[in-house]
Amino acid sequence: KDYGGKFKAVYVPVKNDPTHYMHKMTGKLGSSPNLLSNYLPEQPVSAQELKEWQGQAIQGQNGKEIFVVDQGKRRGIPNYDTLIAMNFTMVDVRVLSDTRISTIELGASMPSLMVNRL
Repeated sequence: KDYGGKFKAVYVPVKNDPTHYMHKMTGKLGSSPNLLSNYLPEQPVSAQELKEWQGQAIQGQNGKEIFVVDQGKRRGIPNYDTLIAMNFTMVDVRVLSDTRISTIELGASMPSLMVNRL
């Protein structure tokens, strides 16, 4: 189907697509008893990762709060002015799964800092 741009959407029925993952899982189209039966649970954040992330901003996938890693703990950044005053932008924030971020011990919130705006 042509949508007026440089790209066209092409519909290929799954049963006609030999590269579709369901064909690779079962050899035929249909459900597989092994599909998603084996998976590795998420590992908690390791001490090595905490060392590497020292001083970095982190956030959970669904979280509304941004933290900074400080001496192996996550410390909340109280407001956007503090985030900016700490020389972070939203690009600097590392996003972790909520499960992994909850494994990092919660420390005291960072003190509120103000940005000089002229």
